Amino acid sequence: MQQNPYVKASFLALAYLSLADCREYSPIVACSNLTAPDIEGAKVAKFRAEESYSGGIYVCNVNTHLTHEKGGDDVRVQTYLPLHGYTGRFQGLGGAAMIAGYFDDYLADSAKAGFVTGSTDAGRWNATETDDTWAGDDQLMINFAYLSVHELALVGKALAKQFYGQPVEHAYWNGCSNGGRQGYEAAQRYPYDFDGIMANSPGINWDRFLVADLFPYLVEVSEDEFPPPCVWDAIAAAAIDACDELDGSKDNVINLPFECNFNATSTVGQEVCNTTITKVHARMWDDITRGPQDASGKSLWGGLLPGTNFTSLAGSEPFSISRAWTAAFVERNRTFSIGSIPRDELSAEMAKSEKMYRSKIGGDNPDLSGFRDAGGKLITFHGLIDQILPVNGTVDYRHRVEDLLGGNKAVNEFYRLFLAPGVDHCQFNGTGAQPSDPFSQLIDWVEKGVAPDVMPATGPSGDRNLCPFPKSLIYSGEGDLKKASSWKCVQVLPINTPNWPRALG
Repeated sequence: MQQNPYVKASFLALAYLSLADCREYSPIVACSNLTAPDIEGAKVAKFRAEESYSGGIYVCNVNTHLTHEKGGDDVRVQTYLPLHGYTGRFQGLGGAAMIAGYFDDYLADSAKAGFVTGSTDAGRWNATETDDTWAGDDQLMINFAYLSVHELALVGKALAKQFYGQPVEHAYWNGCSNGGRQGYEAAQRYPYDFDGIMANSPGINWDRFLVADLFPYLVEVSEDEFPPPCVWDAIAAAAIDACDELDGSKDNVINLPFECNFNATSTVGQEVCNTTITKVHARMWDDITRGPQDASGKSLWGGLLPGTNFTSLAGSEPFSISRAWTAAFVERNRTFSIGSIPRDELSAEMAKSEKMYRSKIGGDNPDLSGFRDAGGKLITFHGLIDQILPVNGTVDYRHRVEDLLGGNKAVNEFYRLFLAPGVDHCQFNGTGAQPSDPFSQLIDWVEKGVAPDVMPATGPSGDRNLCPFPKSLIYSGEGDLKKASSWKCVQVLPINTPNWPRALG
């Protein structure tokens, strides 16, 4: 069984609302008597429904295989329908990297919380994070980009109605990284599929960010210098030390990275792990945090923020997922050498990827009016030291939604973004406070109309109430730094200040 490395168990169900808060529904037909649903635009090639015990719960385990005319594909959609404790809710679970979804026990926690739960492989059985075998296959691209998530929702809802005798009351999506992108695609393309979407560290701007993630490696290639990880760690620690107190406290977290003007030259000469930090190292760090630029100096993509760990992107080899995407999908040559791209010509590679794929898998259409009008609610949190998906892309997207749909206050009625200082990709690592139970907040918003004004979080730095964009956490000036009550949300920067990332293309 594959496990999704980008989703923690707490997101799947362990901290959901108590089943006692909900009505419970029982099956009205035997699991083995379920019949294949009709899915518009697809044909059911294989269907199997059987009771099974998975991850501590008895479920009706249904595998629906779909194919599309002339597509030649075989899309697996697995649905778990709990035999006891069903609450009238459906939940689709997202994938990671080049994987559309995970199966079997991965669905069990959600089913234990009373959800009919579904996942899909988008037609790519046993795919890996760097799977590039589907490059050039139009049907598999459509499946992975958006269609299979839509069909997952249709299948899950149809089976739930058949099994329990009534329609799903509330449908949710839950994903991070690629799973976050999948959630945004659903909101943009199929606004009636999900009532609530939890889409964290979303891989939107897919066509551009995957190429942009090559930039730290190309900086190293251009300098013919591949520093050991301890050099990047030392410079990151110095940046934290320099900018930690911008928020009024010393807690080993940069709360205001867009205001941090740290220059790595201050670390030159420092000895770490038998290595001396040089001017070249410092210049490389400054370039990586600045991000790729075109010949005129215009930013092509946001750099990694001060305090971020570079080791996934700035190593002796290019980031594996970005290498797979650029070689197989953009260059259509799996043996293409990433190091052959001059760092100053990355703009051409990004433009090529954008032209080929933005409309297919970019996931960055700011028009969420359909989702808003359908009554949908969208919550996203994004770690400020995310090195895989720098937060700039999400902030830029939120800006563009506000520009189109009436500004910050209007957008907050259906879409809220929370930035998590000191938190890495999908809650991996970092010294900051990580969201504790955001999915329960989504349920409360959808079902009770209680919008999340803050997002409770906890971590090595203590407890925090993360702020809705564009506010930032500032120490109140008194009280225990580890207590959330000692911090307040303040709009330090005007929404349109140049310090906020904008205009990523």
